[in-house]
Amino acid sequence: MHNRRVLTALLISSQILSFLALQPAARGDSWKDVEDLTEMIKSTGTLVQKTGECDGETLGYYVPPREDDSGDRLVLCTNNLDMEDVSAVWEVLSHESAHVIQA
Repeated sequence: MHNRRVLTALLISSQILSFLALQPAARGDSWKDVEDLTEMIKSTGTLVQKTGECDGETLGYYVPPREDDSGDRLVLCTNNLDMEDVSAVWEVLSHESAHVIQA
């Protein structure tokens, strides 16, 4: 069972990397690109959340899985990130998705 989960995670990670490789200079051209990447991230089991309570200039962050089953969530900081700017949202989402792949 564990081997199957690892294989599935590797397959999904390779799909995310392939998707990112097709994007010009890691810029999203549309909200559809943002939506597609968000769905790929969610398909790994990672939660994608928004919060308006981030400190400083934090635009987003990733919390890796923990032994107590908490974590494994990607957070977009709506109080610091211009959620109307597709390129800004794409940049943060694609950056944080790299941490999902690393985890």
